Amino acid sequence: HGALAGQTDSAGAFLALAPALCRRGALVALVQPLSVLAAGDAAGVRAALRAAGAVRGLWTSETAVFSATSVLTCWICVEVGADQDRPIVRFQGPGFQTLPARSLDGAGLAALETWSELAGLCGDAPEIAFESRGVVGDLASATADFRDQYYGLVGHVRDDPDLSGADPPLLTTGLLDLAGSAWGQRPTRVHKRLWLAPTVDRAAVAAQGRLGPWMAARLVPKAMVATQTRALEVFVDAAGRYLPSLPLITVTAADADRLWAAAAAIASPVATWVARRRYAGAALNVDAIKLSARQVEALPLPAHPAAASAAIAAFARAHACAAGAERWAALVAFAEASCAAYGVEAADAEALCAWWSRRAFAGHQGREP
Repeated sequence: HGALAGQTDSAGAFLALAPALCRRGALVALVQPLSVLAAGDAAGVRAALRAAGAVRGLWTSETAVFSATSVLTCWICVEVGADQDRPIVRFQGPGFQTLPARSLDGAGLAALETWSELAGLCGDAPEIAFESRGVVGDLASATADFRDQYYGLVGHVRDDPDLSGADPPLLTTGLLDLAGSAWGQRPTRVHKRLWLAPTVDRAAVAAQGRLGPWMAARLVPKAMVATQTRALEVFVDAAGRYLPSLPLITVTAADADRLWAAAAAIASPVATWVARRRYAGAALNVDAIKLSARQVEALPLPAHPAAASAAIAAFARAHACAAGAERWAALVAFAEASCAAYGVEAADAEALCAWWSRRAFAGHQGREP
């Protein structure tokens, strides 16, 4: 079936195929994982539902409702063969709280990259307007690694308690902070083992042959983006020192200026706000943000160059600060300059920065794959 991608959930496959088994005018509604609304691999499922008829209803729950599983769920109701000619009724939560109906024609529904915003999965995000010019992909390329790389390093990870740096430090999601790295400062789990300062035996990996080119491609100047976090966390490895561990996303650019500009855009409060609205429900925790490499490239760039330059400079200053109050002060200055770069009105910028700060400074939720 053309709606199914390589990682499409089996529940999504049933939903995509169900309308073909029903006559015109029938209503089809199946309980689904909440991720069907936002996951990139479910994009074909959503497209198949649009092609099959009209979305008439949508229910979501940000808490688990089935005792046998902690998976968050939703259902989508489609009228087979119908036109998208009336508002979509929406419900939320175990008590089926009624949300305002959403009016969208077929073109409007097709224009939505995901259905998270349609479902109202925006949490406590404030309403703002912003100005953008281009996307991150205009400046840089984002790449996600695979489990082959993660498990290919089994037997080649070493602890470096002296922090000698003789071999590349391995940076995990749990060690990546906003504008900083906690490598060597706190332990992390890799391959089901706790490490104090994990490094990768570069010579052994190169001798193995298969992962040598991958390692060489990662040990370059880059930005790394954490996933499953409440705010987008970005760290620029300007020296190309660190090796990223799954599921970190690697961002590279043709030169340092473009790399810093792309990293500052991804780290901005506006990018976290956009990602929260577009992709809520894709992560393991509904309040967390999970992006694919392609989705990172689709994040907006700011429209005002002078303010953007100030934001980039503040973001770079934050990297030069030790963790703690000094870094947070630099990041607050970065957030304010970034809002100006996106043309966010003053009152909205204050609300956005407050919302972003609560999420960004609360820490991260690193997970071993």
